[in-house]
Amino acid sequence: SPRRSGGPFLHGEIRVEWRGWPSSSKLWRRWVTKLRPLHEGLWKRVGIFDAILSTTWRIRRDEDLLLQLAAFWSRETSTFVLQWGEATVTLEDVAVLGGLPLLGKPVCAVLPDALRGDVHALEGIRSALNRSKSKKPNYSSWVNYFLECPPESDAGGGRGDTAAGLLEHGAFLAMWLSEYVLPSPPCDVVQARVLPIAAQLARGQPVALAPAALASIYKCLSTLAGCAPLQILQLWVWERFPELRPEKVSAHNNDNGVPARAAKWHNVREVLEPRYIHAVFMSPGRFEWMPYGSSSSFGVPPSNGGRRVHGQDIAGTDELLSMALCLHPCELVGIDCIEQY
Repeated sequence: SPRRSGGPFLHGEIRVEWRGWPSSSKLWRRWVTKLRPLHEGLWKRVGIFDAILSTTWRIRRDEDLLLQLAAFWSRETSTFVLQWGEATVTLEDVAVLGGLPLLGKPVCAVLPDALRGDVHALEGIRSALNRSKSKKPNYSSWVNYFLECPPESDAGGGRGDTAAGLLEHGAFLAMWLSEYVLPSPPCDVVQARVLPIAAQLARGQPVALAPAALASIYKCLSTLAGCAPLQILQLWVWERFPELRPEKVSAHNNDNGVPARAAKWHNVREVLEPRYIHAVFMSPGRFEWMPYGSSSSFGVPPSNGGRRVHGQDIAGTDELLSMALCLHPCELVGIDCIEQY
């Protein structure tokens, strides 16, 4: 709840257990490097290419920043109720900062019968790791299952369209979903609940991940429990409140083929006093309402020339449909929650 005193939380006043913050391990980066040449085209078609590449960069958690911000959260409105007005993480923020797709089937959609065999194969990997020394499908065991002991039929890491290649791709996406997109307790294992989503993505079927990820962020802020992709929330603060950004920007910002918004924050950190953070949140002049400018792909196409947009126009292009979804009140459908947007 918002503080009665209106002041900041100071060190030692409240203890928060942060779970599910992604690590971007060396093993994971090796796996991305291995599979990117095989599946980059498919990742782009289903809208997850930027999101996957973003995971190769480490966003260092700023606990003071997140704690001060959480004090302004209103569960009733799903917004941060600040002294000067309300603001919130939007679907556009999740799409731009997290690189997650807005369009596609809901994450809770019924799995097509044709994909049940794919899910069963992924469940077999979880069962095998449950019987291994680790006794659970934790992230390191999951990666090593493919990097260190690849299936015999695809031992050279060859084509991604073989049965073994499809299985590895589905397993890769299952870990990506578990750690970076839809984490849930226990936050160090590949979750069975994401396997149907991974199977659909591996077959090139788009899934609306942005609404599900945002639903989990809203739920986490409202309950102060569970896991969520809070790295997106931290990026939101840095984009919306320039005075709270780290002064140094990563040297990887201009790497070829890397989403700039993820790369520029790689491993950077700014240590700020809680009182200063709180003061910035209290000032309306320190908030940017439109931080993305022309870099966002949403909006009226330049060829439209500023004319009115009609319903049939919106249905005809993904860009306009995405913009409409970002602006329209709706229910955000997650795996285990539904939040109001």
